[in-house]
Amino acid sequence: MIKHKVIVLGILVVLLGMPIISHAAFFQSFGGRIIQTKATEIQTLEATNYECTNPQGSIKIKPVGKSPVSYVTQFYNNTRTTPRSGQQVLGLYQRSGAFVACVFKGLPPNGVVLNLNQIMFDWGTSQH
Repeated sequence: MIKHKVIVLGILVVLLGMPIISHAAFFQSFGGRIIQTKATEIQTLEATNYECTNPQGSIKIKPVGKSPVSYVTQFYNNTRTTPRSGQQVLGLYQRSGAFVACVFKGLPPNGVVLNLNQIMFDWGTSQH
């Protein structure tokens, strides 16, 4: 398990061009393919007349060998590409801790708070 994490971190350093070993104790690495450019949880609420406040962005990723997961993203990524469905993605994330507030636009007003995983500083997408 440790060897696998070291290999993934080494790949991230090469692909992203940044030393990220210092973050390894706080964040977990991920890799996969973007399947949606907005988190399903946010899309579902917005389709039912909720307005969600998420100043950053969100994506849904199909990690290698796992079920799809939604993440809140930073404004930018290290490869400076715009995330698109089908792109491969690598990076670091923090489990939960990204809160997105959604408010029902009808009557009576109702609020929902989503707690999603958060992609942190070091992440990037493939060029195509």
